[in-house]
Amino acid sequence: MKNILKNRKRATAFCSILLMLALVGGVIFLICSCVDNGGDGGEVVSPPDDGNTDDSTSARPEGKTVADYTDDPNFNLYIAKSVLSEAGSFRSVSRGSTVSTKIGLSVTQDIYAVRIVKGDSVYKQSSSYGLIKMGDERVVHGETYLYRSATGLKSVTDMSWPDDAPNSLTREEFLNRYGYRGNGLTGYILNDETIVSSTFDGVDEGTGLYSFTYVLDNEKATVRMLYEMRTNSGSSNFATYDKAVIHVTMDKDWVVRTITTDCVYRVPLFGSTMCRETLTEEFSDIGEVSDYREFPHYDYFSEYTDFNAVPPAAGETAGIRRGKNRGAFFVGTPRAVCAPL
Repeated sequence: MKNILKNRKRATAFCSILLMLALVGGVIFLICSCVDNGGDGGEVVSPPDDGNTDDSTSARPEGKTVADYTDDPNFNLYIAKSVLSEAGSFRSVSRGSTVSTKIGLSVTQDIYAVRIVKGDSVYKQSSSYGLIKMGDERVVHGETYLYRSATGLKSVTDMSWPDDAPNSLTREEFLNRYGYRGNGLTGYILNDETIVSSTFDGVDEGTGLYSFTYVLDNEKATVRMLYEMRTNSGSSNFATYDKAVIHVTMDKDWVVRTITTDCVYRVPLFGSTMCRETLTEEFSDIGEVSDYREFPHYDYFSEYTDFNAVPPAAGETAGIRRGKNRGAFFVGTPRAVCAPL
């Protein structure tokens, strides 16, 4: 009898260990499968409705400052967008994290991105580091659209790149992969239809920066973002937003200094994987990027595009062409389940 009880205890303990390993392994399998295989297994989400994808802008009023319009946060935002566009160039660095949750367990990924814009030309490098380590960089110049995936990461800012030719896309393929060109203030669509509510949060007496909060429509404002999120997750389906809020700081002359996103969305993988994102993009060198040689890896990319040629004005995204899901355009491994960089 004692031997039977002892054996039962051992069997129970063994089963408990197996159960724990199965649960942990299941989460790892979930994440790795989402990233490597592109399987969905969730409810089919229709392609996003293009709707009104026009961003609103307003000319800077003569002899006025942000302080004159604190009762109209949208107007200040539209002026700030114009000021950034008219500056002609800028740099930005984004830092933050996403937390994905499934079956009660959470996984945090650190995310990082660098963006350099000169006219309509864009260089962007983004990475995700944690359980999954992934990196991506892309260059848009005129009608040339290039990207490549990192071969390894030592940290969110230290990665290695392949020496062979980058992937080359058409404009339609690029928009199907990333959703937007990337030379504007943000990938979110900002107009009176997509901004649900907005508030002036005050001015920092130390920095002189004015702070505003914008609550966005979960469907109308996020159309462009969904394409890049689909690419990052490796899914053939689209995510859905539960919350999309941005916090913007700008100086008295409508020069944007930071944009912080506070978002919750569900990636349609294995039913639904919830992701919470906090990301702050800091802007600098506004109007001061004078040469394409300031793009990282300029020597490499200049072998595949002529930076000396004057590119035609391309604008941000003159409407997104949905077409079919183009899995063939996804070359390399996506960064993570949640990382809409």
